[in-house]
Amino acid sequence: MKKLYSLILLLSISTITQAQDLLITGVVDATLTGGTPKAIELYVINDIADLSSYAIGSANNGDGTDGEEFFLSGNATAGDFIYIASEQPNFNTFFGFDPTFVDGTANVNGDDAIELFNNGMVIDVFGDINTDGSGEDWEYQDGWAYRNSGTTADGSNFMIDNWNFSGPNALDDETDNASAANPFPLGTYSTVTPIRISFDGELTEVSEDNGTVNIPVSISESADASVAVSVTLTNDLGSSFTLDTTTLAFTAGGATTQNVTITLADNMDENQDYYIAIALENFTDAEEGELITHTVYIIDNELQAPDAANALGMSFATNIEVNGAEIVTHDTSSNRLFVSNAGDNAVEVIDFSDPLNLTSLSAVDMSAFGDEVTSVSAFNGTVAVAVRAADQGNGQIVFIDTDGTVLSNVEVGSLPDMVTFTPDGTKVLVANEGEPSDDYTIDPEGTISVIDITEGIETLTQAEVTSLNFNSFDANQATLEAAGVRIFGPGASVSQDLEPEFITVSDDSSVAYVSLQENNAYAVVDLATPSITAVEAWGVKDHSLEENALDASNRLDFVFMSTWNTVGMYQPDAIDNYTVDGTNYIVIANEGDARDYDGFSEEVRIGDLDLDPDAYPNAEFLQMDENLGRLKTTNATGDTDGDGDIDIIHTYGGRSFSIVNAATGDIVYDSQDLLERITKEDPVYGAIFNATDDENAFKNRSDDKGPEPEAVIVREIATEWYAFVALERIGGIAVFNVTDPTAPTFETYVNNRDTTLDMENPEGDLAPEGIIYVAPEDNATETGLIVVANEVSATISIYTLENDTLSTEEFTQDNNTITVYPNPTSNGTLFFTKESGFDMYDLVGRKVASSPLASQVNVKKLKTGIYLIHFENGTTQKVIIK
Repeated sequence: MKKLYSLILLLSISTITQAQDLLITGVVDATLTGGTPKAIELYVINDIADLSSYAIGSANNGDGTDGEEFFLSGNATAGDFIYIASEQPNFNTFFGFDPTFVDGTANVNGDDAIELFNNGMVIDVFGDINTDGSGEDWEYQDGWAYRNSGTTADGSNFMIDNWNFSGPNALDDETDNASAANPFPLGTYSTVTPIRISFDGELTEVSEDNGTVNIPVSISESADASVAVSVTLTNDLGSSFTLDTTTLAFTAGGATTQNVTITLADNMDENQDYYIAIALENFTDAEEGELITHTVYIIDNELQAPDAANALGMSFATNIEVNGAEIVTHDTSSNRLFVSNAGDNAVEVIDFSDPLNLTSLSAVDMSAFGDEVTSVSAFNGTVAVAVRAADQGNGQIVFIDTDGTVLSNVEVGSLPDMVTFTPDGTKVLVANEGEPSDDYTIDPEGTISVIDITEGIETLTQAEVTSLNFNSFDANQATLEAAGVRIFGPGASVSQDLEPEFITVSDDSSVAYVSLQENNAYAVVDLATPSITAVEAWGVKDHSLEENALDASNRLDFVFMSTWNTVGMYQPDAIDNYTVDGTNYIVIANEGDARDYDGFSEEVRIGDLDLDPDAYPNAEFLQMDENLGRLKTTNATGDTDGDGDIDIIHTYGGRSFSIVNAATGDIVYDSQDLLERITKEDPVYGAIFNATDDENAFKNRSDDKGPEPEAVIVREIATEWYAFVALERIGGIAVFNVTDPTAPTFETYVNNRDTTLDMENPEGDLAPEGIIYVAPEDNATETGLIVVANEVSATISIYTLENDTLSTEEFTQDNNTITVYPNPTSNGTLFFTKESGFDMYDLVGRKVASSPLASQVNVKKLKTGIYLIHFENGTTQKVIIK
């Protein structure tokens, strides 16, 4: 019995020994006729006198093992490579020699696994036999996979770390392996683990004032070997660094890690952040390790956001929850706010008589007129409400009074997205966006409706509605495209492709400007005719210029404001206009937007683009996720020579606001990288830089459109013009003095949002969508107010402009007047300029404080709001408690 056990043991040892004599070293799926050659490479470790005990099998589409399908024959010598191909001619064409065996078992696609058997036992495997490889890390569709030298057979458990992969499509359009850009590493496997030299990491972040940066490079084992180091790419605009180490020499018995040293120049200039890409090359007595490239990201250490002037004294006062808050309008006559509520298809009515204590009055149901309220606009006691249909059908404009009573309604175009009264109150204008259905089988024309209301609202009929379409521009598509207007919907005419988004009207009510966001253009409307007189392109923003730096990736855990060889399409959503010294200017919030439907989508990431090799010789570096690879872009624009690849990368939005001369169409000012600089350097909101509107994840919108300026209004306050720009993602309002249209100055940035990192649905106001200004004479606080509708948080927020008050011409004051200060107050005490008896009341007439003689009053326990103080001399002063 002992002899039998010994025999079984010897046979087992023999089988195991034989199992180590052969292993799978490569698999290739090339792209000649029929997707060939398809082949498997095996390596012979020890002499094999009889190959007939070995077989291969392919496991197709993750359906599990098919067992032994093709048995080898003959013998093999140690060091031989065996090639099993699905056919001979194309294998020979591609590799220059014939395969060892030809069999259909090798007819594998790039998602199939392969097993190697010896005497019926699996001794090696490539891929997971129970998983379809499509989309898996081991996929080799139109490419290859190759075993790393020094690794041994995997047995029946696939070990992906033992393999190197070309990635899918690496052999597309390649006619032979020798000339391929990324050739199959034919016959290069060795049982000896090579000595390799590699960077220890992929990237380094360092401030320019660090002086030097040391980048570790390691050799896999102590040996005599050397490697050269070079700079392969940088966007440094000056002589800001020196590569001190150009060669690393390792010695047997010496240290296995050395440093590449770069000296950095520190300066006092405000520069872009820049990168240095370095590489290991010219290996001597060693091979390439896992990481032979390394990127150093150098951060400029100067603060670049300008100091805020704070001339207006803008600060958050209060907010109120309002279902579906998106667009807000104020009616002066009733002192009410009207808010579009898309989710409930209603108009929310809010009492604004005490702006610091808002009260919701009612919700006006619009379901009888359509599927969704998209916009509201108030004028002299009448509110116009835009209501879209359930599909791509025509929408309605419904006119209601300030109590919500319907006065009249008229039909307008497909998907009305914005409604506004002209300043003279004679017309109502509607931007009918005409977006396609999700499957893109229906693509209505975009139109602009002009409603004449001079004969009265209550008697309004369809005859007073003029629909302006773009039919007259259909024949000019080539001219429009050459000028930069994007016409790109599948099978769409110009009339179908243009999508009116937002309207601003000149002060004299003679001209309207209509943004066509997806088209990166705008229309000019003559309101006297009325007719569309022009379609103009906004143009693009060059991000290779230092002043137009941006933070382009959500995969770096630090802000990297740098330049890249891309252009940004301005694509504003909201626009406004104002006049300075007789010249009219359009102010645009450069949000950006993509067409992304089930039936058609232009949206891709730069990492997935096919970039022109002449325009982007450094494509591999640019398409890294840490650089531009994650940034969203379009595949519909940028192929300038029509050869199918992208010659100019176009991204969405400008991450800025711009001022455009309305007469010439020239951009006279762009805020460049300022919005990202301001939010980055903000002492509070810098912690959630480029966060999205419902989660405090640092930089999770950097790969999209950054802060995403959504809304803008321009108002004159005390002889100065101010632009209020709402940032949809991080939230808040950035304010600029634009009195000089060519040289605006930074006024302030205010926000009301919790900044706890990684919090979902944070407290506060999220996603400002609509914004209005209420003048001091039009509200009870007698200070200017900014009212914001915040879509995600469903809130209406109020900001006070403490230095925007009624002028001396708007009220009289005698020598007996007692002044109360500070007003508004939040510190708990109000002071009087004279001692006096007083009674203090809230707005509903309740006495909240009183004294026969005092020079101050403690208001710490009072609620925020507006109060009246009656002094014994008969004067009264209104005060605000915040």
